[in-house]
Amino acid sequence: MRLGQVTVVEGFGPPAQPGQPSLAALPPEARARMFGVARGLPEGEFSFVYAVGEHEIVALPETSPWAERFGGGTRVRLDDVVDEQPGRVHDTRPGTPTRAWGGPPAPGTAEVYVYPELEGDRVVADVLRRDKGHTEGLEPRVVRTLVELVARAPGGKLQPAG
Repeated sequence: MRLGQVTVVEGFGPPAQPGQPSLAALPPEARARMFGVARGLPEGEFSFVYAVGEHEIVALPETSPWAERFGGGTRVRLDDVVDEQPGRVHDTRPGTPTRAWGGPPAPGTAEVYVYPELEGDRVVADVLRRDKGHTEGLEPRVVRTLVELVARAPGGKLQPAG
């Protein structure tokens, strides 16, 4: 879920299972509620890193209401994360997967955006995994990048030792 609106693509959801109705037939609002699309901002003050597959959403917004809440500047694109290794998990249920839901894991490239100058040195970032769906496993270098972003956030539970 992104803190601040993002629109899932039409038909987003797992493949229909034998004898079950397709979730893709549900209205977009119902799918959005089922799949955690945030409609408002939560209370509290914390860092947040959002990772998404390119085929899950209509577009990655260029701004972040969460970053704006903490005085963040214009987002900055960092170097892409390129990984020759696939992730290790994916949805193995029967049925025909969709591009939005994702297929077997594969190598990939991710775009990484951060919002600078946040109050309290918070970290707010968006990671867009190109040519990926929802359930395709995170590639090892993408995982490392996500952990590094989270570890930079002060006051969190994931802090470097020492």
